[in-house]
Amino acid sequence: MHIYTPQHYIAGDSLYFNYDPNVLVDILEKLTPRRLNIALHCKGKPEEFYDSEEKWFKTKYKRERE
Repeated sequence: MHIYTPQHYIAGDSLYFNYDPNVLVDILEKLTPRRLNIALHCKGKPEEFYDSEEKWFKTKYKRERE
């Protein structure tokens, strides 16, 4: 905040896109409960609880639909 003016606080000199309020409106309209993804972290679940494994880091997880 000592280097950049207030309008550049977030991106500094690394802005990768131009500000377009229509894009923000489009994104906000797509944020609906049906597109919700919740991630919970729990300790102590048995191996058989998980039904999937992440490709790169081999993190185990469980997928559920409503």
